[in-house]
Amino acid sequence: METAHGTTDRGRIAVGFDGSPAARAALAWALREADRRQSRVLVVTAWPTADRATARRRDDLVTARLRLQRRQRDAVAAAGAGLVPIPPVATEVVLADPVTALCHAADFADLVVVGGGGPATDTGAVRTGDALTARLARRRGPQPPVPVVVVAAPTEPAAAEGGTGRDRQRTATSGMARLPG
Repeated sequence: METAHGTTDRGRIAVGFDGSPAARAALAWALREADRRQSRVLVVTAWPTADRATARRRDDLVTARLRLQRRQRDAVAAAGAGLVPIPPVATEVVLADPVTALCHAADFADLVVVGGGGPATDTGAVRTGDALTARLARRRGPQPPVPVVVVAAPTEPAAAEGGTGRDRQRTATSGMARLPG
């Protein structure tokens, strides 16, 4: 079934979003890729148990969740600036750690995108990409391997705003070796 943007139910890109500059670059990349592919984007924000417990202790659970959703919405608007129209986007706050949340999203996606460290670093989200790729490779069942793209944090201020700076990416496919960046 085709939608107004020309997408079908099969074209989905899941992108992990935690609000970091690397995640913003990944979101911008995912939106541009979705526009090129005429597909949809699912923005996934993990909300781990420890973070929910902190919000619960502060009696701030509802406000914290709304803050996460607002951060997603604002980031999509910023990352999609310049794309007319913006590809269809759904957002999801998942009560899980980032790898588990993205593994679940991978069940419904053709591609998973995460932000990684900048050119001089290989931190947090790159390890998330590695852990995600490893877990996806161990999955059982009829699902084919889902490619995982790690987009580097922006090296120029413009990249964080609209994705116009140089983005370095590394691609890994579940069950296969990482391709050089």
